[in-house]
Formats: sequence, C-alpha cells, structure tokens
Amino acid sequence: KYRTAEPPIVTKEGFIVKQGGKVKSWRKRYMVLKNGKIKYSKTPGSKVKGEVNLSDGTVEWLEDGFVLNNHNNVFKFVTSKRTYYISCEDSRTMVEWIEAIRCAQNQI
Repeated sequence: KYRTAEPPIVTKEGFIVKQGGKVKSWRKRYMVLKNGKIKYSKTPGSKVKGEVNLSDGTVEWLEDGFVLNNHNNVFKFVTSKRTYYISCEDSRTMVEWIEAIRCAQNQI
C-alpha cells in the first residue's frame, strides 16, 4: 500500500524588526515560521518571547513605500487581539515572509 506524502511544512527564519505590543518601541528579533506558528526571540535558540498561531490572523501587505516610524519594508499580521508590525531589511525579504506566511496558512 502506498501512502500520500504529507505536504511540506513551510519554514522560514531570520532576523526582523518588530514593533512591541504595549511599548511601541522597535526591537530586533529572530523570527521562526514553523508548524503553523510564528515564534520570535532575541537570538536563534534563545527563550521564545512571543508566539502567534497563523490560524488566528491574516498577513497584510502595506502599500509600496510605506514607512512606519522610520521603518521601511513593513507588513502586518492582524489578529483579533493585536496587530504585529514587522519590518524587514529589504523588500525582497518582506515579500518572502509574506509569501511564506500565506503558504503556511494554506496548509493549516
């Protein structure tokens, strides 16, 4: 008997800068997209500072050239409890994150 292979779990990781939830300062974080969740920490392998289930929200592209508090290449992930603003080092990296999140959401 043959089994159908499971679809691959989308995984992406790397440094981003995100806006804080309560204090609106911007902090560099290491973000990991894996198994339907986004987790972020100060550095790879360090204690997880936050976690978001992809099924709880939507990723939104902000218009080209959008600048938020002097941060470029920003997109947002909106949940019922919070909006996460995430800034990437360049537009290519931002597009990669948005596509990876959308692809991962389609696999949930």
